[in-house]
Amino acid sequence: MNPTDPTPLDTLLDDSIEAAREVDDYALADAARRFRNRLPQARPRRSPVASWFRVAGVAALLVLAVGLAPLLLPGKPGASAFAEARAWFEQYETLQFEMKTSRDGQVLSTVRVWSDESGATRIETPPITH
Repeated sequence: MNPTDPTPLDTLLDDSIEAAREVDDYALADAARRFRNRLPQARPRRSPVASWFRVAGVAALLVLAVGLAPLLLPGKPGASAFAEARAWFEQYETLQFEMKTSRDGQVLSTVRVWSDESGATRIETPPITH
């Protein structure tokens, strides 16, 4: 509604009700028929045989997934590259990395971390002077 419209709401409501009363029966029946035609049609119920086929399909997929699972495990022929990389990071003697923190291209701090296979870890962090 336009805020500057001087027509009171009661008048607009009365006009709408009167317009609804003036609809003839033929137009109303035609509108109802078009509405029903646009509704989605009900699907027929599936037979129990179709349900069993779905269950069999799911069981076949599970068997296939279990059969392919060994291919994803590391250390066996045909293992995926992801599994091999994960195994490489899990089985190590010493792991070392360096992390630098910078701002506007200037290095603020450098953190060095060493870890061995037993889980012992050493972290070197110089004091931040900026």
